[in-house]
Amino acid sequence: MSTGIRDLVEFKVLLLPDEVGDKTGKENILYMPDTTKEREQAQSTRGVLVKASGMAFSDWRGGTIPQEGDRVAFVKYAGELFKGNDDKEYRIANDKDILAVLEEG
Repeated sequence: MSTGIRDLVEFKVLLLPDEVGDKTGKENILYMPDTTKEREQAQSTRGVLVKASGMAFSDWRGGTIPQEGDRVAFVKYAGELFKGNDDKEYRIANDKDILAVLEEG
């Protein structure tokens, strides 16, 4: 199933934030209420660059330019949340909201 986004405009990127788990605590045994989980998900700062517009990263100088599929770190609360056709929560953000390309592993 696809995200439902065919194209992005200007300097926009589509990010898939890392999913926040249902449990928390030292032993991972405390269940998070849905409202807390939603808040934690909105604060997520790592994920995968799924798609980039044709203009994204065109004005970047130096460093590694992120590629689709790269794991990236991005600004907390970046962009707008978007529920894809695949029922996953994505973010549509500006390319400048990406702070770093992360190493695999």
